[in-house]
Amino acid sequence: MRARTIPVACALLGIGAPALAQGATAIQRDGSVVEVKESGLSELSESVWPDWRGIWIGSSILQAPGGVSAMILQDGQVLVGGFESNGQELWWRNPKLGAVRVDLERVARIGPLSADTTRPISRDEVHFVNGDRAEGFIQSIDVTHGVRLATITTEGAPSTEVIDHDLDRVVAVWLASRAEPAKGWRFWLRDGSVIDADHWKRLGEQVVLEGCHLAGAPSRLPLDWGQVIAIRSAPTAVIALASQPWKSADLADTPRLAPARGRVASGSHALDLASIDLHGPGVFEASLPPGEWIVDADLGVPLGLSGKAACVVVIQDGEREILRFPISRTSESMPLHATIHTGRMVVRIEDSLQGAFGAALRMNRPFLTPVNDGGSAPTLSTSNGTDQPNSQGR
Repeated sequence: MRARTIPVACALLGIGAPALAQGATAIQRDGSVVEVKESGLSELSESVWPDWRGIWIGSSILQAPGGVSAMILQDGQVLVGGFESNGQELWWRNPKLGAVRVDLERVARIGPLSADTTRPISRDEVHFVNGDRAEGFIQSIDVTHGVRLATITTEGAPSTEVIDHDLDRVVAVWLASRAEPAKGWRFWLRDGSVIDADHWKRLGEQVVLEGCHLAGAPSRLPLDWGQVIAIRSAPTAVIALASQPWKSADLADTPRLAPARGRVASGSHALDLASIDLHGPGVFEASLPPGEWIVDADLGVPLGLSGKAACVVVIQDGEREILRFPISRTSESMPLHATIHTGRMVVRIEDSLQGAFGAALRMNRPFLTPVNDGGSAPTLSTSNGTDQPNSQGR
């Protein structure tokens, strides 16, 4: 029987591998950033790996086509593709990996790759093509029943109601599962996929991943080198600052129409290094993993506010000031490279000349690197700072 592809947000896309004629940016052991010429990448392999924590090739922002669907696992791996069925069984098919098993014990989300994942959830969610949403506990996803969702009814005596939702009506499923730590090398691919493997090597214009961590994936996976946009050597080698828990508070002397807030740039990013926009006046605090961490970023203003913001940005390690950055209409970007000893990185946006309309900061591709390697990998936060509750067995 011929297999049919079931669209979830879009049909299965095959994205070609354009030839790369560009260099890369490498993050060194001390957290500093260095440019690498194209010629320096030709012999790159696991056995010929400089003392780098990670690299991104070309732009740090991956422009994945709009409408692309992906299965995102609890450890942060991403598999672009779509559901496929032969009428009896259901898989998730990726153009490079083929069909892999859908294991709900490991899945965090299935749906549009561009969807906002910063909103915390306490129960599983099913998102429909008409914009509606249902909450409960997803028991299974299969050909016969589609998405089987159990909900608790509150009318009269509490009872459990099980409803089957046809896959053709579903655009996304979110599972309220706790994130798991990543392991091994991580590769970001041009189609938006993110794959972990134990080992890898270059063979001409191909890169071969060995010991892939995806259930059902081949143990030896060859890919075009042109598909690779970033490589990270270990889970703790480079951590996106945007993935850490943040909290914010207003400044008492500068009222706002809405609370001070932060916003993570949308889209897919090499090494997951999304930019962060902070809109003050206010105080913003990031809680870092245990240990001492080097933070690196370029500080500027959000898009659309260039030449309009006028304020003072103060970066603190706990209560200790480490950088003061006055922003004016003619300011250039300011590099930030400092060590956070206390586990608390504080950003104050104050002294705005235009109140809430002139106080804003963009942290371009901010990342953390450990001062001392060897710590356990932190779990990813799929809600940008809010831990997800434990999932029930499925």
